[in-house]
Parts: sequence; C-alpha cells; structure tokens
Amino acid sequence: MVKLGLAKTSGGGPFGKIKDKYSNAVVSIDMNYPRSFGLDPAGSSTATGFIVDKAQGLLLTNKHVVTEGPVRAKAKFLRNEEVDLKPIYRDPVHDYALFRFNPADVTETPLEEIKLDPAGAIRGTNVLIIGNNGGEKLSYIESTIARVDRPCVPMLDQNSFYITASDTGVGGSSGAPMLNKEGKAVAMVAAGDDYTNISLYIPLFRAARCVELIRQGKPVPRGTIQVAWKHKTFEEVKRYDVPDNIIQTMKKAAVDENEMYMLTVEKLLPKGPAHDAGVRNGDVLYKINGKMIHTYIEAEALLDDNIGKKMKMEFIRDGKEISFDMVVQDLEDISPKEFIEVSNSIVNNLQYLLAMQFALPMEGVFLAKTGYMFRSVPRASIIMKIGRVETPDLVAFKKAIVDLPNGKLVSVKYLHVTDQNKTHIATVTVDKRWYPFQSAVRDDTKGEWKYTNCSTAGEETQQSKKAPNVDLADSSADESESYIGNALTYVEFSSPFAVDGEAQQYQWCCGIIVDKQLGLIVCERETISTFLGDVQVTFNASKTISAEVIFVHPLQRYSIIRYDPSLLENDTTVTVAEVKLSSERVKIGTKLDFFGITSSQNLYQAEAQARQVLDLRAEDGASDDHTFKPLPFEVLNTQSSVGTGVLTEQDTDKTVALCLTSGKTAMLTTDILPVIMQCQAAISQGEAPPKEVRTLPVNLKFIPLSEARNIRDLSDEWAMQLMKSSDAFQRKVLTVSRKMMGTDSYAKLEDNDLILSLNDTPVTLVTKYHELIGNSEAVKVSVLRNGEVVNFDKIETTSFSTLGTTRIVVCCGLVLQEPHPSIFYLTSPEKIGDGGIYVTNQERGSPAENAEQQDVDFSETSSIRGKLIFKVDNTAVTTLDEFVDAVIQKKHAEYVRFTAKNIENGELSVHSIRLDLEYWKTRDMKRSNNGEWISSFINHE
Repeated sequence: MVKLGLAKTSGGGPFGKIKDKYSNAVVSIDMNYPRSFGLDPAGSSTATGFIVDKAQGLLLTNKHVVTEGPVRAKAKFLRNEEVDLKPIYRDPVHDYALFRFNPADVTETPLEEIKLDPAGAIRGTNVLIIGNNGGEKLSYIESTIARVDRPCVPMLDQNSFYITASDTGVGGSSGAPMLNKEGKAVAMVAAGDDYTNISLYIPLFRAARCVELIRQGKPVPRGTIQVAWKHKTFEEVKRYDVPDNIIQTMKKAAVDENEMYMLTVEKLLPKGPAHDAGVRNGDVLYKINGKMIHTYIEAEALLDDNIGKKMKMEFIRDGKEISFDMVVQDLEDISPKEFIEVSNSIVNNLQYLLAMQFALPMEGVFLAKTGYMFRSVPRASIIMKIGRVETPDLVAFKKAIVDLPNGKLVSVKYLHVTDQNKTHIATVTVDKRWYPFQSAVRDDTKGEWKYTNCSTAGEETQQSKKAPNVDLADSSADESESYIGNALTYVEFSSPFAVDGEAQQYQWCCGIIVDKQLGLIVCERETISTFLGDVQVTFNASKTISAEVIFVHPLQRYSIIRYDPSLLENDTTVTVAEVKLSSERVKIGTKLDFFGITSSQNLYQAEAQARQVLDLRAEDGASDDHTFKPLPFEVLNTQSSVGTGVLTEQDTDKTVALCLTSGKTAMLTTDILPVIMQCQAAISQGEAPPKEVRTLPVNLKFIPLSEARNIRDLSDEWAMQLMKSSDAFQRKVLTVSRKMMGTDSYAKLEDNDLILSLNDTPVTLVTKYHELIGNSEAVKVSVLRNGEVVNFDKIETTSFSTLGTTRIVVCCGLVLQEPHPSIFYLTSPEKIGDGGIYVTNQERGSPAENAEQQDVDFSETSSIRGKLIFKVDNTAVTTLDEFVDAVIQKKHAEYVRFTAKNIENGELSVHSIRLDLEYWKTRDMKRSNNGEWISSFINHE
C-alpha cells in the first residue's frame, strides 16, 4: 500500500528536523466573517496560526486574521483534522491575537507547541517560515532576517518595529511563525510586498507577555495615552533640536544597537490624555517617571503597568525640556466590543487604529456596512446626527432609531473619514421591518457575541400625516410644459433582497402619472421588478411619499405603482397632473414634443418626430443571464435619442408613447392602455388589479421575409399573405427562438418554427400576435417546419402571475425561491428534470460564501449561485416547503449537503455548507393576500 507523504519531509537542509517536528504545530485557518466591523468587511479568507500551548489549546495568529468583529474559524492540521477555534484575545494595537481550541478534538496529529523567543530576532539569522502560502495548507520558505527596525504598517500596528526578510510569501501565510534553527518562533508574518518579495514580521515581545498572562488565567492590561510613536536615530533627533548632552546621555544608557533610538510623537488623538495634557506632534520623548526611554517596548511596558495612574512624561520641544502629567487610560475601555444591526446596516464605535490613521477623536458611530437603510451614506462614515438627534456613540444611535417610526424619511448628517473638512446630509427611510434591529456584545471569555433585540416604537409611518399648508408664488413656467411636467415623477425602488436573478437592489426611473384620482403611475419594469421592496415617489422635486407596487407585467417592460393622493392634499408646493393617453396609433411623420426628467429631478423638453413604428425584441443575453426578458413589443422610433419621459403630439397634447428607457424607442400607449383601464376598473370597484396574464410562452425573433422564402422554403402563397399582414416598414416573419419548459407550447412547437397564423389569421406584427392570443386559454396555430406547414388546432396558453415572486427563503446566506419564468426559457427537462429551488443570490460573509471560498481550485462547480438545488442531503426537493422541511432537520454547526444542477447544461455539483444559526438563521418571507410581507425565523429541530 502506497502512503501519502504526510509523516516526514525530505529531512534535508538545516531545517529538516524542524520541519518534521513543528509542522504539527502549524495550522491553516479558514475564517468566515459573518458581519462587517469597522473597516473589516464580511467575507471569508484563509490564514495561518501556530500552537503556543498545546495543553490549553492556545493558537497565536494575527489580529487582522481574528479581527475585532465576529469571526468563525476552523483550524486544519497537517493530517487534515479540522477543529473549531474560539477567539479569546485581540490586542487593541498590535497585530497579534489568540484562538483557543480543544486539544481533545485532535486525535490524529501529534500536537507540538512552539516556544516564543522574541530576543532571537537578530539581523543575519537564518530562519524558516512554515505557513499556508496561497491557501495551500502547508508551505516552507527559508530566508534570512535583513532588518529588525523597519517601521510597522500603520493600519495593522502602531508603536512597534517590524522585521523584514526576503521571501516569496503571498496571501494565506499571515500568522505563520518565523523559526530559528532551535525551532523557536522569533517573529510572526504580518504582511508582504509582492513587488519586492519582502515580507514583514511582527516582533513577539508583547505577544509573549500576552500568552504568558492568558496561560495563567490573568487579564492582559493595556495602557495608552493615545499617542503613536515613531523611532528616530540619534542623528535624526538632532534635527528636532534635541540638545547634544541629552543625546550623549541616551547613547551611554543604550544597551545595544537596538536601543540607539529615541521616540517622537508621530500622531496623537484629539481629546486624548496626551493631547489634553499639552503634548504635540514632533515632541521627542525623553523620560517616563524619570526613566530614559529608547524603545517602544520600554514605553509600552510602563503604560501597561500604570493604568489609571498619573505619570510624569518628559519631552524635548524646540531644544527645551518640558514635562506633562497625565493619567494612563485603559485601552480595553475604549476599544469597541459592540455593534448594532438595523436594516442590514452595521455600525460600531470608532476603532483605535482607525482613529489614529485619520487623526480622529475616539468618539463617533462608524458605518461599517451601508446595508439597506443607510445605502445613501458611504461606508466608513461617522454618523453625527439622525434627524435632530446627535449620535456621539452607540447608545445615542440606538435611542435615535428606537424613537423613529418605521417608514419615516429622516436626514442623516455624516462625516467621511477621508474628507473631514466637509459634513454631508443624506436622506434615509427608517426601516425596521425587513431585517432585525439588534445589538451584539463581544464576550472574550467565551469567544462569542451575545445578541439583544432592540426595542422599537410604534409602526406609524409618514403616510399617516397630511402635508402642511405652504404658500408659494405661482409658477411662471409655460402652461403646456408645466402641465406635462406635473405628470412626471421621480420614482425610487429598493429591494432588501435581490430576487429573480437580478443583482441591483436600488434603482430610479421616471414615473408617469396616468390617473391622479386613483394615484396610478406607470414605471419601467427593470426598476420596479418585484413586489418585494419599498417605493418612494417625488413630485415636482418637492414632496416625497411612499407608494406600493400593484402590477408587475410578467411579459412586457412596464409596471404600475399606486400612491395615496390624500397625502398631497393642502401642499401647495405640489401640482399633480395626468397624461392623456392616446387610444390611436401615432402616424408616421407626426411632430412630437418630448418631456423628460433627469436623475437630478430636472425637467427638460425637446422636439421629436415619429420616424417609424416597428417591432423590437430583447436580446437573449448570455446563457447564464437569468434576468427578466420581455416578449417582443411594438415601439415608436424617433429621429433623435430621447431620455425617460413621454412623447406627446404637438397638435393635441395627447401622449402617444412612454419613454421608459433612454434611447430612440418608446412604448406605444395603445399597448399599455388596455391594462391601465383594467386596473382602473378593478380599483374603482374596490378590487385588486388583474393577477394574471395569459399568452403563448414563446420567445420570438425576426427573420427577413426573403430568408423565409429563399432558405426556409416559405411558399409564394404564404409569403403574399404575410406581406398583407405586415406594414410598409417591416417585411419579416416571426420565428420561435425559445420555448418555456413545461408548457403546451414547449411540447408542440420547435425552435426555429416560422409562425404563419394564429386563429387562421396570418400574423407578422407582434401587436397583432398579442391581440390574437388575448387572454384566451388556447389558440389555433400554423407554423412552417422544415418546409412543411404544420397546423395545431389547439395550443394551450399559459398563465403568468402579475405578482411575481411571492416567497423567498434565506438559508446559510443563500436567497432561495421557486424558479421564475425566465429560468424555464433557458433549460429543458433533460437538463433539470423536475426542477428544484433556484439560488438567486448569496450574502457576503455567509456560510455559503465560506464554503465556496474554501474550494482553492476555483472550479465552476464551487459556486452554487444561479443553480437549482434538487436535493438536501438525500431528500429530493422541488418546492420551498419541501426544502424547509428537509433543512430544519439539521442543527447549528452541522453540515448540510446541497446537490444542485447547472441550469444551462445540467451539470451536477455538491455543496457541503455548515449551518450557522446564530448569525445566519433560516428565514421564510411570504407575501400575504393583503400585500404585506410576513417574515419568520424558522427553528431547526
């Protein structure tokens, strides 16, 4: 039997025995960050760690591996054993941290521990780095220490030298030990420069102290005066006017070359102990409590030992000795250990290193994730006010959100850390219904975060308040322009979850008022693509109110929303009009006026001319594009490109076409008017708009009549009939491009069939095609197939819901739904069988993303997004109910296995994902009959 080479290395070279022994002490770490915190985004990554106490299961690595926020981590040992890690310590300043694991969980790998020897980091020493280079689990790099006094990386560390060595390390080796020939760790990998092939290593003096205290079960005191020091040589401090006698005194007191320095104040935080005492940038540190200070280590040791005590610190400034008394602050007290989640946005108190990098005081609420509610505020902003309430900390922030009703528009004043000379104002809509409103506090004794629900106020929304009286002078705008302009609105739509294969969750469009009494507005379907979301409508760039989606056309590119007209009563800043939709087709050559609205809510006008009316079809797109594609539709083509708005006849002011997207084409009102009239009739009678639309589920393309005759053997008789059914501008034939799986059309029609007639009427125009089908349950169809006419007395039409997707399930960070119609145009029963559950999206930092990141071969099968899940473990699933019933059998931290199919080619893939029911609870969201979305978290058995 051939054994894999896991037991020993080659044994060659000066580090052969070191590799054999201490490879068992080094682990690769898979990290999953379920929540953003500070500048650390949610996501997944790999790194390295090494055992420093095998009895207690202490594992040393970098702080930027552990981060200050939530982390799920798993160690993989040399013999592929995997154990869970708990974060138990993060240094507030330096780039080291500790995980703990249970040694009893490791049964195959003989555990070793690596002793720390900080003093062994000597220039010229040959060293071995054992790491997880490039995520490959184990790598060996031999090098030589080149420097021991390199400045540290400010975003990773402060108040420390770094060590350098030339090597070929890349991502994944963070936290790897640098071993000398005795097998002791003299430093630890922190970062690297791929361009120079130089890696940076942190010294382990303070880490060794930390490990020893934690080993003894003692706290790790960390003091600060909120200063970042920078070491300077004696030659350099002469330029700071340090007197020569002081320099000579310092030189004589230096023990070795590592102490031939003085520390200068590089940065200090406003409102910190040093700043308030009078210390300023450029001051040169001389003594602390009478002791001369050469190094970071000396300064930190004194601060750590004197927390809460007053210390005398002596500096050199402008050649003179000055001293200040100040109380040492506890770093742990000012380091953030809490965050708040509201509407999928995350905030935490400002972090120490972040404050130091941007010279900010240690106060303020930091936006770590914009999420849903704060999407208009850029990440890495300090939120200063919500409405009129100042938010200097999380307590004030929480109270401000608690006191605001759901749905209220409120201003947010913020400062971005990269532009502190300007404050900004953004408008957000308070949201406490789509996501939990909760806070989490870190418990380092258990390595966990404890969640608490935040209390909320009542659900009164801004719609319940009538607009105030505001008197303004009459507008002097042109009456015609003002009238049409008053019918154009600025519509914003945002969805908390991306569904139906869509990616963007926030868009705007021009909304066209077609009935001001009922509050009906026609919008572009690409923007209003689902009922799952929030709609805001702005009138006259003056008043913004909420609206609701009432109709999403399943086949065409428009949707209808409705607002409450009473919310605009008594507001004289708002004048509302409605367009007069023409019921007659526009004539070619008709002179038109275009009225549009821009993204900045400005109105504009242009002249246009009806050039031609023609049929248009949406491009098929890539095979993995699962987004909505409208069926072919008739459009008006103008001479010049126009924006979003309406086209009206100059003579009658009647609107003949709606420009729902920018370009030279617009949708004719004759196609939209019947649906609008149905909606008006239903709403007037207190009923819901039509809930379904029927058609032949066939995507069409067009070929020239000449091609049909010359290549496809279309007879002269049929050619003449089709020419008569056409118009002066189009000589084409409708051809079957894609069919919808599972329908009568799929069973009877074939790709590339030429559509000759519907209900014995020759048809070449898509408007006539849709008119002949109407809302009937079946239609008679004649096609040309392989040169022969094939007649079908009956092909059943298919019903499509105007409500779109009405249910989603979120599991393991996967957003799941039953397949939307677009899916069934792209596949076949041979590829997907009975179907399954469609994976429409995947959340950042989720268990699903973590499972994908661990697949280092980057194969296409590693991603589950855009596929159909048809098995949960060994249980077949085709509905969301079946999926939920199967997945709830699994408990927290157990693995669940999803078997999925590629929609395009039917390729199978298996995805093993670990449940995390603390951060990623299974959630079911359904749209009720009254239009409300009901959300519930599902308990696993």
